[in-house]
Amino acid sequence: MLKRHRQGAKRGFTLVETLVAIAIIMIAIAGPLVIAAKALTVSLYSRDQMIGSYLAQESMEVIKNTVDNNVASNAASWLSTLDGCDNTSQGIYHCDASAVSTRPVATGNPVYPLYLGASGYNHDSIGSASIFSRYFYISLPSSDAPCLAVSNQECQVHVVVSWNEGTVPNEIDLSSEITDAIR
Repeated sequence: MLKRHRQGAKRGFTLVETLVAIAIIMIAIAGPLVIAAKALTVSLYSRDQMIGSYLAQESMEVIKNTVDNNVASNAASWLSTLDGCDNTSQGIYHCDASAVSTRPVATGNPVYPLYLGASGYNHDSIGSASIFSRYFYISLPSSDAPCLAVSNQECQVHVVVSWNEGTVPNEIDLSSEITDAIR
């Protein structure tokens, strides 16, 4: 008597089974990689938003400190050194205030880039060019009229920090009321 062997019992994987297994492994690997890439993109965007917020806050603190020092020292104008950074009939005069200096900027909508150096962000082309630009202007509250350094007059300061994420423009506009009253 002849014994017959079953051919199918000892066979290996077929080509179709191998392709299905590879497809399942690829899906299992690709999903987490896509999620990781998206998480990296979101974290970079969040980092840039935080840096932009800090740059706006720095400028606002310098402006408020300048006003407080002018009031405390009885300067001729409580907006001294900030004069010319307001809305005028000729156009909007923008300036920038940093911990280093307050600088006037060209009229219109300026591009005032910041550079990242060893001591932080600056305008002096020291360090590498950053993606950020910053300026501020002073106006009357709820108006584009210029703010005059008249006693007890409230003015509104707008600090604008802008940058591009690829082709998407981003902007932070921080505003605060200032006056010559001692805080």
